[in-house]
Amino acid sequence: MYCINSVTNKSRKVDLEMTMMVQEKCLFLAAAKTLKSAGCSPELRTISLGQTDDPSVLYIPQCTRVERCGGCCSHSLLSCQPKETETLSYQVMKTKYTGGKKLKYIGKEVVLVERHVSCKCDCKVKEEDCNNYQEYRESECRCACTNLDEEKKCFKSVKKLWNPELCACQCRDVAQCTSGYSFDQIDCKCVPNHMRRRFCKTTGEVMLQKLYLHYHLMKIRLQEIFLYILPLQL
Repeated sequence: MYCINSVTNKSRKVDLEMTMMVQEKCLFLAAAKTLKSAGCSPELRTISLGQTDDPSVLYIPQCTRVERCGGCCSHSLLSCQPKETETLSYQVMKTKYTGGKKLKYIGKEVVLVERHVSCKCDCKVKEEDCNNYQEYRESECRCACTNLDEEKKCFKSVKKLWNPELCACQCRDVAQCTSGYSFDQIDCKCVPNHMRRRFCKTTGEVMLQKLYLHYHLMKIRLQEIFLYILPLQL
């Protein structure tokens, strides 16, 4: 009988604790405010006026608030960007610190500030961000590689990795070479500088020889065609 009462008391205690936890959660949810999404629209932002590298120069006022695009978009590939803008002209006073508590008046300047009139959610990556080995896919907001053959070859290499952002096959590890050596991006190792110069010179000479041979063969071929056609016309 004692065991039964003991179990019953424990069950009641657990039920009471669960009830209290549920009540606390309900009170917490009731106190929490329902959030409203910060949509993409112009909002006031603080911007600096009259920026300069001279620490002794001070513009008055130093900053102001102007409408700039801000807020959330539906996807991480999108960002809130200006759809329509206008240029505002602000007059500021330029002064110079001369020591102590003194500021020397230099004059007035006009500062041009861009104000965002309307905004829209658009791709973060633009067509101008793509390189020569990429094509822009607006529906996917990204630059896609077009040199797929080079990508397949790169996967077979042990020393190199494919960079999808640059669409280039790059060395896995780039070593810091000692004096007189430089890192070779083709062999992925440090080589003497004179070898690189000799390699570049040799490669250039081979290419010139190939071009000259190709030109010579084309010339011979044209002569053969001319000698074949000439008797037929006569």
